[in-house]
Amino acid sequence: GKLAEEDDELKSVCLRSAGEIFSDPEVVYYLKNYLEHPNPKLRGYAIMALWKFEETEVLRGLIDQMLISKNPDDVIAAVYAIGETQDEVQESKLIDLLNHPHERVHFHTLIALAKLGHEFVLPEILKLLFESDEITAQKCFNMLKRAQNIRDVLKKEIEIEVSNRVLQIMLKSDIHHHRQLGRLAGKDRRYIRHLYKLAEKYDEILILESL
Repeated sequence: GKLAEEDDELKSVCLRSAGEIFSDPEVVYYLKNYLEHPNPKLRGYAIMALWKFEETEVLRGLIDQMLISKNPDDVIAAVYAIGETQDEVQESKLIDLLNHPHERVHFHTLIALAKLGHEFVLPEILKLLFESDEITAQKCFNMLKRAQNIRDVLKKEIEIEVSNRVLQIMLKSDIHHHRQLGRLAGKDRRYIRHLYKLAEKYDEILILESL
């Protein structure tokens, strides 16, 4: 089967699917084999997949071991598992991790807290979305699609920020209507396209690209 494949990325997809699709306890036997896998990402996915089958205290113990690891990949996998299982029991540990020196740990902790519905992380998340490079911003945006608990308030904040930034570019370029955006320099047009993507304004992207 697919779980026997050597490719870890494929295994991670399979593990995630197992947790989301299967409800047969028989699958537990296969999933447990990955709880001690050297790849922390696979361990994290196995924990998530087992969440509805196993005693959560046992799985929390494994998460705790990963959280105190000196390897940031271990910590990130554990943080991701907490966010995906929406385990509020662990949220105080996430808040402590906001002070972690590793930038990627901090990033994933913000996303996990958003998944748990904590609006106090919104200012930092908006900073990631609007002041990071486009690749980081898009990665953040994609991960936040699973943060259903704050989806509505986040969507509103993104729309406000996007509107403000587009307006600033238009005023700077003496443009008074969206139909005049074709006059913009390539760099500004690309940036507005990126902003519209964050706000999921796909009709505006089509209009922009047609000008």
